[in-house]
Amino acid sequence: MMTVTPPASADDSTQGARLHRQALTLARAGKFTPALAILEKLRARYPRRSEYLYDYIAVSGWAEHDDTVLHYLPQLNLLETPAYVLETLGKAARNKKRYLLAIDLYRRNFPDTRNVCRGHWVWRWRSRIWVKPKRPWPC
Repeated sequence: MMTVTPPASADDSTQGARLHRQALTLARAGKFTPALAILEKLRARYPRRSEYLYDYIAVSGWAEHDDTVLHYLPQLNLLETPAYVLETLGKAARNKKRYLLAIDLYRRNFPDTRNVCRGHWVWRWRSRIWVKPKRPWPC
């Protein structure tokens, strides 16, 4: 026997939006644990609403839960992921010393940036190596 779940009502989506706002308010106030708990419940209740996953990742990043942030990386379509989530993923990768991944995520966030300066060395995206330019690079 197959069970059918009723469609989400307007009241249900209004309650979800209210809880989402509450979670973001808590997170901005530095109360990460209750905010993450609310976002986790929203993700379980509305699995197709990607903004709940995105905000869960962002708040996890604010709470410096880098392993949690990187855990969700395989589930994301990076072409559709918002910039603030890519930045959070890049920071988590950098904190975990996964530098090539961090650079790739930052590059996706800022696709027009082809070279990244570090002191007198420059990262070349295509060859994925650090090079020392013949003349000073404007950083």
